Amino acid sequence: MPFISFALSFDSIGCSTFPVHIYILTPDTISITKMYDGSKGSPGSPGAAGTGGLSIILGNEAQTIACSATGAATAALDITIPFTGYVGITQTACTCSVGTLPSGMTLKTNTAATASAAGSVVLTVAASATLGGESVVNGTVDLTFTISGKTVVKKFTWAKSTRGSNGTSAVVFSVYAPNGTIVMNQSGSLSLAISAYSGTTAITSATYQWAKYTGGKWTNISDATSTTLTVSGSDIVNIQSYRCTMTYNGKSYVDVITVEDKSDPYVSELLSIGGFTVKNNQGGVCPYVIVRTNQQEVDALLGPISETAPSNPAAGAFWYKISHSAKTVTLQKYSGSAWVDATEKQSLTYNWYAQDKDGNAVTFSKTGKVIYLSAADIDSLLTLQCDVSN
Repeated sequence: MPFISFALSFDSIGCSTFPVHIYILTPDTISITKMYDGSKGSPGSPGAAGTGGLSIILGNEAQTIACSATGAATAALDITIPFTGYVGITQTACTCSVGTLPSGMTLKTNTAATASAAGSVVLTVAASATLGGESVVNGTVDLTFTISGKTVVKKFTWAKSTRGSNGTSAVVFSVYAPNGTIVMNQSGSLSLAISAYSGTTAITSATYQWAKYTGGKWTNISDATSTTLTVSGSDIVNIQSYRCTMTYNGKSYVDVITVEDKSDPYVSELLSIGGFTVKNNQGGVCPYVIVRTNQQEVDALLGPISETAPSNPAAGAFWYKISHSAKTVTLQKYSGSAWVDATEKQSLTYNWYAQDKDGNAVTFSKTGKVIYLSAADIDSLLTLQCDVSN
């Protein structure tokens, strides 16, 4: 699971209330908030809800096109590019405008995405198309998406896989994915295929063995001995590499391809039992984390969070017990006659860190989905960060 981080500020002076600041860290974005010390006035009115960030996920970002020695496509090819739009974590309708295409590549279909279904662009490469000329070996196509009244530009990349020149006996062997190398949320499947030439002649008399890289080693896939391989999306966790070994005229030729699952991002929501303000340096609050992906919650709370035990519990029920005197939150389990400390754990790991009002790291060693934060932990302002991981 991707690394998730968020921050939260608590105030402990008087009765002023400060807003919560939540940051989600992804591989290419980071949010930084600058806070100024100053006198505290009356609480302001709540601001309007902010809108989520825009994102477009392509199901196919690159394509290899088998070509002759002169750079012409050896066969007609349809290239499918699925796409899905999101505003925050909500799937949203969007449309795509296709930019300039190289010679011999045309737009076959263009289907808009909806709030519940992916859209797709299908490009057709004509047989013998030169795609801009013999000397052109790769290129990009601009895809401009319109979502929620704004535009997002993505680049689709194509490249030629060129066979050997006339008069040579060089063997050219490669593995490619005719419909792209990406699945969404481990669904559907991918097709892998080989391209093999001896000089300018397609190889038809070789043998093949496909393998999967797992557990730090290559493992042959049973009965995978043809020129193609169908990979189930459920077999792809983040990224997965496949290898094909071709044996031809007593020699072995190997190529590897890596495919990818682009799951919906993990996002977190912060809630707090007791609010986000500690008044008059007394009591405490209980922050906890909700994690979602694909609009579904993962690693949910095992039970309610409260100071008093649930009434009429069933055997095996859970309860997060708040103790203000001990300044703790403890997961309890009902044995059928009494509440006892539970041995069960959440499936994700939650590590908390803290910064003081000046942004300096402070000693803070709390862990768990739910924690207790007392007034003694806060020197006017405390910013918490929680790292969530497998």
